[in-house]
Order: sequence, then C-alpha cells, then structure tokens
Amino acid sequence: MSHSLKNRSVWLAVLSLPLFAAMPLNAATITTSGNGEAVDVGIWYCANWDVDGGGWWRLSSYRPLLPNGQYGMHDGADSSVIDYHLQQLAEAKVDFILFDDTNGDFNHYGPQDAWIKEKSKSVCARIKLWNERHPWKIKYAFAIGSWFIDNRKYPTAKSYDVIEQQARCIAEEVLNDRLFNSSDYYQIDGKPLLVVLDYKTDARTMWANHTGSKSWANRYSIRWAGASGRYSVAPGDYGWAMNRAGVLLHPEVEYLQPGHDNHLPAGAGWMHTLRRQGDYYVENWNKILSNPLPRIVVIGAFNDYTEDSAVWTADTSRDYPGTRLPIERWDGHDGKLHPSMYWDYTVGIIRTLRYGSPKPTMAGSAPALNHRADQDQQPGVDARG
Repeated sequence: MSHSLKNRSVWLAVLSLPLFAAMPLNAATITTSGNGEAVDVGIWYCANWDVDGGGWWRLSSYRPLLPNGQYGMHDGADSSVIDYHLQQLAEAKVDFILFDDTNGDFNHYGPQDAWIKEKSKSVCARIKLWNERHPWKIKYAFAIGSWFIDNRKYPTAKSYDVIEQQARCIAEEVLNDRLFNSSDYYQIDGKPLLVVLDYKTDARTMWANHTGSKSWANRYSIRWAGASGRYSVAPGDYGWAMNRAGVLLHPEVEYLQPGHDNHLPAGAGWMHTLRRQGDYYVENWNKILSNPLPRIVVIGAFNDYTEDSAVWTADTSRDYPGTRLPIERWDGHDGKLHPSMYWDYTVGIIRTLRYGSPKPTMAGSAPALNHRADQDQQPGVDARG
C-alpha cells in the first residue's frame, strides 16, 4: 500500500481555528541561500546506509518507510529512495539538509567510514537534478568532525588542521566537481556552510588560535556542533544532542530534536533525551514559536536511526538482535504506535512557523502537565567513545 501521509490530517483538521501568530523575527545579520522565506529550515541527513543491511543498519532496529509503501532497509545511494526523500522534504518546505560526515570520512581520517562520503555525494547528484526540475529548491551542506583529534582510532588527526583538510576535500570533491552544481550548496553570507562537530567548550578558541593554513577553510562560513563540552549544543550550535535546557534561543540558529540516545556506556559519553510520546518535541517547538524567531531552525534529524533522533516515518515495533537497544517506541499517549507521528508533526509545525497555520496535534497526544523539556536529559561527557 502506498503511503500518502494521511496523518497530515492532524493539522488539516484544525484549519478552521484562528491562525497562530508567530513571534517577530530576531535581528540576525546574516544572508542565506534558502528559498527566500523569513526563516530557513535545515535538517540533518544520514547517507550512511549500505545495501542488504550493511553500513550502519547493523546498529539500527528502525525500519523507515520506503517509496513502495513498505518499511525496510535501503542503500544510502539508492536514487529512488533519495528522490522520495527530496519530494517529502520539499513538500515540508525544508530549505537544506546537513550531511552527517562527522566521522573523518573526508581526507580518510577515518578510512573505515570513507564510503559514507560517497553515499552523500550520490545525494548531491540527485539534488542537482531535483533543483533543475522543481521550484522549491533543496540545498545541502556538510558537517565534518574535529572531535577525533588525538583519538587513537584516527592516528593521522593530530591538530585542528583536520578542519582545513576536510574543507579542501569538500571543495575538490563537491564544490569544484562538475558532477554537482555549486549553487546547490547552502550558503551563509555568500560562503558555503561548513559545520564542525567538536565536544570541547573551547573548540572555537582553539580553531581561532590554530596557526596552520586556513586557506581552504576561510572559503566557508564555519559553524559548530556539540561544543557545550557535554556532547550537546551550545548557544549558536547547529547540533548535536540537545542541551539540558532544551532549545537554546539564538538570533542565528536554534536547534531541536524529538529525542536522542547515542547508546554509549554511562560515564563514557552517554546522552539520552526521552521523546515522551512526542511531548518533548512539541515543548521545544513551542519554545521556538513563543520567542523572537531565529534566522535558521535546524532539526536533528531526518533519518538518524543509530542515535535515535529521526523524524522520518519508521517502524519501531521490533528489536533486532545485535543492534543498539533499547529504542524508544514511537507511541502516543493512547498507547498505540504511530510510525509517521514525528514527520507529520514536523510538516505541520513548519507551516505554523512559516505561514501562521494552526499548530498541529501530535498523534496520540495528551496534555503534558507540570513537565519541562530540561527535565528529560541524562548527561554524558565530552567523548564519543
């Protein structure tokens, strides 16, 4: 049976209600290459899936919705799946995807993961075709890592030169490659966005004080993820795990997730934020909409099924042996599973953000009483394991 996202009725059913009055835009002094709306929406995207259960499927008990209407695994470079994702992202009015290439796959810092960048580049090629044929453009940007400096698993990563070298590789392999269209790369202030994942509170300072060449990196608008020192976002970060305080208000970017679990051992980087039947996601969207709006909202993530932060429709009913367990079922307060609950809500709430449409209702929802988003997170430390 084909899937038509029937559950979007969660917001269509309330169209007769008064329109939501969004807060005024915050005074961020940046320009972007989105679709021209007052607020751009980005979303993290994972291409690290290989055919027949390879890649990172071995870690995941999630089975996402496929173009044929079934739930299952797919290859990250499968053009039919990529095109289906782009269709859904465009219908949701998402401006750009942020590739998770944070494990050193560029410049072969993590040679075991070098295949991931090739999957990401396959998505770039499909985006080129999409943007040539459709009025709503989907842009992309890359997230890289510097978190692995001096990590024994990454023996060639010795300094913040890792940012320079990965920036060079992305320029050579994507921006300057005729297989792709450089205008499809999302820009801030006229430069391609490059997000760096680093778990140290002084990462920005360490990069600023780095005395090596920055000739490639200076061609980008460098932004950060996870730089709170606790695996989670600091103000102005574009990811990674949620901060204890929930969404951190900021004029440029505000980041949120429906939940998160990296499944690391307690005391070795574990970060666990409960979804609570969708309440956590709703509460953080309410916080964004109740304050002056940022220039960019970033969602983590479209399809991260290994750190349990995905919003794209998936079957969560089974535990597969050998995967990262436990996972949090996508059930509502009605006790029923709702595979599309987070995607349906995302589609509806972006319409609220952009156009003042009525707020959607989370599937199977019930009022969340006397609970704050900052009560949900169990902190880890600034190591990835």
